[in-house]
Amino acid sequence: SSTESSVKLQIDVASSNEWSPWNPCSVTCGMGQQERSRDCGSACREMETQACYGKPCYDDGIRKKKKFSWEYQNVIPDSTLRPKDFINPEKDVCKRWMSCNKDTIASYLKRAALPSCPCLYPLHLNYNPKVWDPQTKQHFNWLEVDLKSEGLYAYKPSAKFCIRSKLYKGVQTLASQMCCYDNEFKLITRGKGAGTPNLISPEMSPELHHKLDINPWIICKGDWSRYNQILPPDNGQNCSTNPDDNVILQQRIDSENY
Repeated sequence: SSTESSVKLQIDVASSNEWSPWNPCSVTCGMGQQERSRDCGSACREMETQACYGKPCYDDGIRKKKKFSWEYQNVIPDSTLRPKDFINPEKDVCKRWMSCNKDTIASYLKRAALPSCPCLYPLHLNYNPKVWDPQTKQHFNWLEVDLKSEGLYAYKPSAKFCIRSKLYKGVQTLASQMCCYDNEFKLITRGKGAGTPNLISPEMSPELHHKLDINPWIICKGDWSRYNQILPPDNGQNCSTNPDDNVILQQRIDSENY
């Protein structure tokens, strides 16, 4: 009928509307956000936000000094724990974990189809958990990670912020993606502060998460260079390498003497 044709035409027109250009960044320096929108019906307008990054603010030098003050206040596994709760120093338990689990974990993470890490920390998570993933061409829900309650000041000691992907319907595994960021809201792509995939999301089971994701870090004595070989940080969006080579070199030296 003519009414049905009219309705169909309106739907087709609405669905074909393209996104508007991104608005200017909300700040002139540091981290901000920008928005764009499009019509989605006669009385509907869809809004999308993304992080944007301007030139460093004047107080960045002060912030970096503060960073170093907390970066090295690391909490390390307690060597006074009972032998059955700690590793045998005469055996390389980390090497055994790596050799036994490398292929299994790689296959598991491949099936997990995790989202890629945004290059900049998404400031809108407190009111909009959705983040567009250009790799898979879809939105994923993310949540902010409480660094203190999860002990990430120890496990990801140079990270200032971390986010974790939420589990979603139809997922084949209980894994989640974790991404960590520095003081300038940039993704940490390597080193001791880089986020790594969680084999078991603490959203599902904090106990299993600790057993499968945290315990290996402990038995590897906090050596991120070995741990990250098995659980590599994500940089699927080809973000800028962070931190610099000289910082990574020092972190490698520190990890050997951890």
